[in-house]
Amino acid sequence: MATGAVLGRPALPGPSTGAAFAPDGRRAYVAAGTQVGAVDVAAVPAPPAPGLAATAPPLPAFAFAEAGAPVTGLALTRAGTRLVAAAGRRLASFDAPSLRPLGSVDVRGEATSVAVSGQGRLAAAVLRGGRVAVVDLAAGRLLRRVKVAGAAAVAFDGAARL
Repeated sequence: MATGAVLGRPALPGPSTGAAFAPDGRRAYVAAGTQVGAVDVAAVPAPPAPGLAATAPPLPAFAFAEAGAPVTGLALTRAGTRLVAAAGRRLASFDAPSLRPLGSVDVRGEATSVAVSGQGRLAAAVLRGGRVAVVDLAAGRLLRRVKVAGAAAVAFDGAARL
């Protein structure tokens, strides 16, 4: 992909609102409407030879899962085992390889973006109205909501601190 050429377009159920790549780069996760999908990036054809026009055939999405509300953000654990979607008032969690739902947590506000700690135990979501929700993914519960005026995104450092 060093050429910057579009090599394919996944067939999605609506406009894309988020994306994340597996650590090995072979799979991409895409949010579209109320669904999350997994696309086999390894199946993307090689770029055309220099001087030849590139075509962008549809790429098959090999799996989709319902998040329950419009998805506004995605985050993937560092190990690539759990995918978390900001979906309305919930953080929906999925087993990344299979997209099997693992559960969801009400964050008591509309989530606009999400991040997952490196170990995958915690997630944080920016909520409309100036709050950040912190969720224990392992226990499946909201730990706290903190007022953070103007928050637009959230991230964890290597020690799982916000």
